[in-house]
Amino acid sequence: VAPPRPALTEWLRLQRELLRLERDEEVARSVEVMGKKTAEELEARGTTLANLMVSEITVGLFGRTLLVFTMPMGGGKAPLPAHKLGAGDIVGVGALKRVAPATSSANAGRHVAQGIVSRVTDTSIDVAFDEDAVAGAGGSSGSVADEFDVGDRARLDLLANDVTYRRLVEGLGALESSDSAAARRLVQTLFREEYSPSATAAQ
Repeated sequence: VAPPRPALTEWLRLQRELLRLERDEEVARSVEVMGKKTAEELEARGTTLANLMVSEITVGLFGRTLLVFTMPMGGGKAPLPAHKLGAGDIVGVGALKRVAPATSSANAGRHVAQGIVSRVTDTSIDVAFDEDAVAGAGGSSGSVADEFDVGDRARLDLLANDVTYRRLVEGLGALESSDSAAARRLVQTLFREEYSPSATAAQ
């Protein structure tokens, strides 16, 4: 006998948890790789910008803290080195004044916080941080604005891309609300016993 199908809410909860675990594992793998490479090697791969400056700190949408990173020379107008960072990427930010020199592989993985790249230009990278982006001792959390001042040196490390994760989570939300006819048909197909019109009428 086939096992009973899980309720829709339980299935959605499980899928969200699995997506989160997959994203966390991708980030953990990136940090592990960074720990084995020098900053020069990571910059050559385009996954690290090891010598940036915080040029602006503002509050963005939904109360997120927005940090703008530029090159420390040229008044923030100097072009960034070649890199692979783009909007939607998850990045780790490290404060160079608190860790080993930027040329050391020991610098990798010592991130003050993780954020999402919101905008990239030839001369700057904007990164948005949640209010509790900084993990403190004893499980406490804080704002990245308390960790950085304008003019501080920092490095950015590419950890993962958040776009696919967010799209999948939004898709699960659409199934949960069943606002569209397509979502309702899919729910009825996946969970026929609980959601088919005939089953509802029989009750």
